[in-house]
Amino acid sequence: MIESTKRLENLVKELYKCHSLHDAEKALVLFDVGTSFVVIGADADKLYLTLGWEITDFSDGDTIYSYMVISRYGAKILLDLRLHIETSNVRKNNQISVLTTATTQQTLDYLRILVGQDCLNYPIITIPVTMEGVGYIREVRITSIVITAHSVAVCIDNNEQIELVKNHEWNFSRIGLTLLGYLSDLIAQQAPYMISLIQATAQTLRNQRTQNTALYKMFLDKKREISPDTIVFIQVEDSYLTFDDDAIDAFACQKGVFLYEYNVFGLRGRTVALLDNSQVETLRSVQPLLVVNSKKDVPLYKLGLKESFLNLKCNDELTYSDVLIRKQKDGEYVISASYCGHPLPETPILNTIGGYYCNLPSCKERSAILSSLAHRTYDSLVSSVFGSSE
Repeated sequence: MIESTKRLENLVKELYKCHSLHDAEKALVLFDVGTSFVVIGADADKLYLTLGWEITDFSDGDTIYSYMVISRYGAKILLDLRLHIETSNVRKNNQISVLTTATTQQTLDYLRILVGQDCLNYPIITIPVTMEGVGYIREVRITSIVITAHSVAVCIDNNEQIELVKNHEWNFSRIGLTLLGYLSDLIAQQAPYMISLIQATAQTLRNQRTQNTALYKMFLDKKREISPDTIVFIQVEDSYLTFDDDAIDAFACQKGVFLYEYNVFGLRGRTVALLDNSQVETLRSVQPLLVVNSKKDVPLYKLGLKESFLNLKCNDELTYSDVLIRKQKDGEYVISASYCGHPLPETPILNTIGGYYCNLPSCKERSAILSSLAHRTYDSLVSSVFGSSE
C-alpha cells in the first residue's frame, strides 16, 4: 500500500472515533487534510446517492470504514449546490493528497458545470489501454474526452464513444472503471488547461497556435538547410514531431505511427506525425533523419494534437478514379469520384479540410488527403453496391 493511502486510512479511523455517523440533521462535514478534504461514513453515503461519486472502504479487524476524498474541484461543486457544509481542520502534519475514482469524477463534474451549454471535445494522446469485457480483451487508444453539461464520454480509436456518465448515473462497469482509473493522472494534470479552454477559449487557442507555429518554423528552417530526403523531427518532451510530407513519409514507413491535426498560423503545417524514441530509432535505420531539440518548456498536451482522419483504415482493394475536390458557388466543398467507370454521388466534405487541400501545392500530403477522403466517403457505399472489388 502506498504511504499516502496508509496515512489516509489511519486518519479515517481517528475521525470515526470523534465524529457521529448517525445524525442526519447535521451539516455535511468536510475534514480538511491539506490539499483535499475527506468525508466519512453517512456523509460519504449521501454524496454517493446524490452525485454518484464512488466511496472507498477498508476493514480493520471486524470494523469496516468508509470515506470519500473530496478534491478542491469537488468542494467547489458542493458549494455550488448550496449544501449545508461545515469544515473541520485536521491537517496536523498530514497534507494528504490521494487520487481516487471519486476525485476524477469530481474534476469531470466541475468541467461539466463550467462548459454550460457548450461542448468541450478535448484531444488526448495516450499509450494503448487494455479493456476487459465479458468474454473479450481489447486494446484501444483513448483519443478524446467529450464533455457536455449532461454527460462525459470517452472516444476510443477516434471512432467509438463510451459514456462515462449521464447526469449523475456513472458507468461503474469494468470498462467504465478501467477508463476512469486510466484517465485519473491525466485529468488531474491537464484539468487547468481544460478549464482555460472553456473559460478563455479564444486566448488559449491563440496562444496554442502561436507556440505551435514557432515549432513548425523550427522545422522549416532546418529543412532549408539539409537534403530534402532527410526527415526532420522536432523534439517536445519525450516525443518527436515531423510535418507535411515528412509526416506522410514517417506514417507510411512504420506501423504504429499516427498523424494529427496541428493548429498553426499559415497555409501549411497542419499535418503532423508523432513518434516516440523507439519509433525514431527504428526509422533511423532505414531513413536519413535529423532531430532538433525545441528547448521549449511546452507540455505535449498543450499542442492540442487532434487525431487526423488520415489514420482511418481503408479498403485497399478499392481503387477510385477521377477523384476531385472542388468548391461550389455557395462556398461549400464537395468530393466526387468514379469506381470501375461508374460515377459516384457528389458528397459534401468539411470546409476546413476542403479549403486546406485546395491551398496545398502538389505534394505527398495533398495526395494522401485526396486518397483518404475518397476511401472515407465511398468505401461503404461501393462495398455494399458492388461488393469488395471488381
